Amino acid sequence: MQIREDDNSLVVGDFNFYLSLEDRNGPGGNLQDTILFNEAIGQAGLIELPLKGRAFTWNNMQQDPLLKQLDWFFTSVNWTTQYPNTMVHPMSKPVSDHIPCKINDWDKYSKVDSVQVRKFLA
Repeated sequence: MQIREDDNSLVVGDFNFYLSLEDRNGPGGNLQDTILFNEAIGQAGLIELPLKGRAFTWNNMQQDPLLKQLDWFFTSVNWTTQYPNTMVHPMSKPVSDHIPCKINDWDKYSKVDSVQVRKFLA
């Protein structure tokens, strides 16, 4: 996947990969998968939208939980230039093992004709 520099794109989803082995609260993780994920993000020309106020988006819901950042939010370069204040905020945790998140001012972005929202399933 290659995003053109003049595209207004958001790429969001549960990728089941880390950008860093520190994207989990315990030891482990696959360094090779982390490297490949970073390469794919870089080759696509995507920029990460950081998650505000929370380090992890997934938990295994055990007594001593394993926490991971598996859900990612990326934009194109053009999006970041046009909407520099775009942020991702975690919402209250439901019964699911994933934390729902909200992209601020979504209503404003979704009305822009040139926005392309792309969702890729891992």
